[in-house]
Amino acid sequence: MSNTQTLTIPTHSEDSVAQDALHKTTVSDLPEEIVDGIFRILRDTVSPAEYWNYLKICRRFHRIGLGVHGRLDYAVSTIVESQTRRQELSEEKPATRISISTDYSLKPASQQFISQLRSLTIHVLHPRIATPFIRTPGLDLFEALSQTFLVTRKLSTFSLKFSDEGWDFPHLDVPAIPQSRLARLVAALPPTVLNLELDTAGTDIPPTTNLMKMNEESHFCYQVSKIFSRLKYLRLRVGHLCNNLLAPGAPRRERPREMDCECCKGDTQLACLVSKTWNMRRLVLWLPWGQTLEDGSISDLHFLTKLNPNHGTLVTVVSQVDRAYPPRLGIDNPPRNVYCDFEWAAGGNYHTFSHMPVENDVVKVFGKSDRNHRAGIPIEPTHTYTPCAEHLAMCRTPQRRFSIGTYHYPETPYSAMAQWDLEKENRWAQDGHGGCRYPIAEGDQHDKHGLERGAGLFACIFPKCQKRVESLTQLRGHLMYSHPENPHDDVYYRAHPCPSIGCARVGLWGFYRLKELEEHLLSHHLRPCPTDPGDYHLYSRLTVPAGRVYE
Repeated sequence: MSNTQTLTIPTHSEDSVAQDALHKTTVSDLPEEIVDGIFRILRDTVSPAEYWNYLKICRRFHRIGLGVHGRLDYAVSTIVESQTRRQELSEEKPATRISISTDYSLKPASQQFISQLRSLTIHVLHPRIATPFIRTPGLDLFEALSQTFLVTRKLSTFSLKFSDEGWDFPHLDVPAIPQSRLARLVAALPPTVLNLELDTAGTDIPPTTNLMKMNEESHFCYQVSKIFSRLKYLRLRVGHLCNNLLAPGAPRRERPREMDCECCKGDTQLACLVSKTWNMRRLVLWLPWGQTLEDGSISDLHFLTKLNPNHGTLVTVVSQVDRAYPPRLGIDNPPRNVYCDFEWAAGGNYHTFSHMPVENDVVKVFGKSDRNHRAGIPIEPTHTYTPCAEHLAMCRTPQRRFSIGTYHYPETPYSAMAQWDLEKENRWAQDGHGGCRYPIAEGDQHDKHGLERGAGLFACIFPKCQKRVESLTQLRGHLMYSHPENPHDDVYYRAHPCPSIGCARVGLWGFYRLKELEEHLLSHHLRPCPTDPGDYHLYSRLTVPAGRVYE
C-alpha cells in the first residue's frame, strides 16, 4: 500500500467560486459567538437609540442583542381623563365609582423586549397639558399596567410620575384618581421590583376610614407595607400616608427607656422591627398637605429621620405648608388655591452627606403663584363676542414660582429644580425630557439603570432639550441663558407659546402663526368651544402677552 498523498491544487474556476462565496457572506452569517462580541462592543460605545436600531436588523440580532444589553429601560407618556374632577370629591368612599380613560399602550418591537425590561417609567399627563387624546378602548391605565406586569419578569425599577407642571391646577380641575387604584397597582408589581416611585403630585383621592376597614387590600399604605422590606429605593408623593405604611395593624407598645434600639432610636417595637428587616438605601416621603410628623396618623414615620446614616439608609421627609392659610387640613380643605404662598421643607438624615451647610438640618423652598400670568386678558366679555370658558381656564391659570434657599430672588418656574434641591442625593434623576427615571445613586455606576457611563446626572427637562450637566448650579445657568424665563408667557424668537401650563409647546417649539396656536388650543378643550372655529383671532383678543419678547 502506498503512503503517497495527492495534493489537489484549486483551479481558477474553483478559486472564483470560493471568492464569490466569501463576497456573498454577510454579518448575519457570522457565528453567534462573534455576533455576541460585536454587540458587547456596541453596548459600551453607542447610544441606546443607535443600539436599538441595530437590534432591528433581523430576528437573530434582536434575540442576541437583547440578551447582551442587560439593562433595558423604557419610558412612555400617557394621557388619562375622567368625567369626575378631583375638586368634586374629598374622599374615596366604598360606593365611589370613577371611570378613567387613557391612551396608554406599550408598543415596542416585540413581546420579548417587554419581558426583558429592567426599568419602566410612565409619565402621566391629561388633556389640558397634552394633545391629542385618543382613548384606548377597554382597560384603564391601572388595569393595563397590571397586565403589563404579568410579562415583565425582570423588572427591577418602576416609576409612575404624574406631571407636576399643570397637573395640580389651583382649583384641582384635574381627573379624579382614587388611591385604591394605586393600591391595586402596587399589589400587582412583579416580585423583582426593588426601586419604586409613585408620584401623583398629591392629587389622588384619599380613602375614608370605613373604606380602609372594609377592604384592607384597597388601602395604599397596607399594600406598600407588604413590599417595604424588599425595596431598596422608595419615593412616595401621594395624597394619603399613615402608620400602616410601616407595619399594618401592629400594636404600639411602649418600651422602657433603657431598651431603646440603637438602630432606629424609636419609641416603639414597631419601628425597631421595621428598621432591622428592611433593605432600604434611599427613602423619600412627601407628607400630604396639612400633615406633619407630629400627627398621630403618621407619628411612627418620625423614627425614619433618626436613622443613623451609618445604618445605610438615607431618608428625606418633605413637608408642605400653606403660608397663606396655615391651618390647612388637606389639599382640598379649604377649597382654595393651595399654591398662593407656600413652603416646602425637607428634613431627615441626608444632610450628613450634603456638600453645603444646612441650617437646623432643614432645607426650604418658598413658592407662590401669579394671580394671572397673562394680565392683559379681559375679565368681562366684550360686546362683540362671548369668550370660551375653556380658553379662559387655560389662559388664566396661575403659574408657580419657586425661590430656592431664600424667600427672595432669584425665582424659577420649574418645579423639578425645587424638588431636586430638596431631595439632593436622594432624588430620582430623569434621562432627558420624557425619559426614564431612576435612583440617582445608581446613575453614576456602570451597567446600572441611568445615564450612559454616568455622564451628566442633571438632565434639562425643557421640551426638546437633551442637555446634561454635572450639577444643579450648572442646570440653573443653562435654564437661565438657553430657555425663556417664563416659558408660557414669553414670545421666544417669534414663537408664541401655548398658555396652558404644562404643555410642551413652548420656546422654539411654539407657534409662529396665531391661527396654528388657536387650533392647538382647541385640542386642549375638555368641552366643545362655543366660538366660531374659523375665528382664529380669538386668542389674540383673549391674551396680551405679559412676558418678555426674545429677538
